[in-house]
Amino acid sequence: MITGASFMVLLRLSFRLVGIVSTLVLVRVLSPSDFGLFGLVTGASAVLDTLSQLSLQIALLRMPAPSKAHFDTAWTLGILRALLFALMLAGCATFLSDFVHDARLQAICYALAAIIFLQGFENIALVEYQREFRYDKVFLYQLVGKLSGFVIGLAAAFLLRNYWALVIGTAVQRLFVIPLGYAMRPYRPRFDLSEWRHFFHFSKWLMVTNTLWVVDGSMIMFVLGRIVGASGIGLYQIANQVGSLPASEIAAPIRDPAAAGYARASKSPDLMRQSFLENLGLLVAVVMPLSLGIAVMAEPITLIFLGAKWAAATPVMAYCALFALFDCIAHFPGALYIVLDRQRALVYVLAVTLAIRVPAVIIAAKLGGMTGAMMALTASAFLNMFIWNGALPAILNLKLSDILRVTWRSILAGVVMMAAVYLMMKSWPASDLALLRFVAIALAGGVVLLAVQFSLWMISGRPHSAESMALSLAATLSRRLNPGVRSGTLPG
Repeated sequence: MITGASFMVLLRLSFRLVGIVSTLVLVRVLSPSDFGLFGLVTGASAVLDTLSQLSLQIALLRMPAPSKAHFDTAWTLGILRALLFALMLAGCATFLSDFVHDARLQAICYALAAIIFLQGFENIALVEYQREFRYDKVFLYQLVGKLSGFVIGLAAAFLLRNYWALVIGTAVQRLFVIPLGYAMRPYRPRFDLSEWRHFFHFSKWLMVTNTLWVVDGSMIMFVLGRIVGASGIGLYQIANQVGSLPASEIAAPIRDPAAAGYARASKSPDLMRQSFLENLGLLVAVVMPLSLGIAVMAEPITLIFLGAKWAAATPVMAYCALFALFDCIAHFPGALYIVLDRQRALVYVLAVTLAIRVPAVIIAAKLGGMTGAMMALTASAFLNMFIWNGALPAILNLKLSDILRVTWRSILAGVVMMAAVYLMMKSWPASDLALLRFVAIALAGGVVLLAVQFSLWMISGRPHSAESMALSLAATLSRRLNPGVRSGTLPG
């Protein structure tokens, strides 16, 4: 499972490159206001999406052998949910328009509502690829959607030069893959609600959890929208997209296979504990240095890749990188609560963290504007790491010392790397050679990180950990790229 997760990290990185290129081009063509308008609508969409989430795929994954009736019921519920979701978003169009005093939001809401309804017809049977650990198929499915949205979205941006390019790109990305899904995994659905009770029984606590996730994930968007308007939302959207890149795009390919593995090992607490610690160690080893690197190099990243008109996003990007890192580590145990059927405990933990975060962010935003809000968000995320991991189900017998045992080397190496990069940036002032300076310092920081990380690993006795997984993955990739090495002969 770890090997599969490691390959998914590499695949997801290449997949994310498409998004990076798209963003770097679009920020040169579109304005912060364009991103802000679309971001506010997608933020409201995310709220309604989470509120109406039925967790159909998770419910199917937890079934030992789901029947055709289970799949048909899930597909039918998915369409009904999409219809309700779309109607709610369309109904919110006037409110959102009045909220930021911009009439253009109404048309965006109606367009996105139509996209959401059509997306409800996607192939529910694709969840079987997760059960079979065929994440190569999942990756292919997502990549096709991303590439199609990328190409059409960029073309629309150069032709229209306004926020409608973002709407068109989203429509293509979400809808083009629907027929592809049925071609990849043949499935003839029919309308059926015979097994609805099973899904409702599983989803009732998750619906409460999802409501809390709405507050957690969307609060900052609406707080900033009220304080700084559409342009401020646009700055946050782009800064967060870049700053949270490692946490959002690397954590998922580690977390998703891990969740499927927990489900398979649900009868063995020892195996689940070992799997969780291995995956957490891998997560911290990969995500932490990248997030810390973005935080300390936020200024050159902004000026070189986004441009001078986005300079105000620099401090926001640094905070977003740290906030996303801390929250990524904090929320990583979430799948354990679901697999162990501890949804009530999950609700309690999430409610406690929100009781701290929400008032802190609102008060900080009123006192310090966007910077104050981001500082409060980051501080609450740091606290969340201890709350979430400290409240893990007792059945796993996990202690803080167990978590530190698999993460301390990565934490120390990341901090040393961050300090080294900071000192190099201070000793090499910005000049006309900005890109060369950025690349040189980034590479030097990587060398420092690897040197410290593997030195600590060898001093620790070379335990089975993220470092050994990385070496194993490198050896596997080397054999695949050089087949002759396996047999001791040179290719050709």
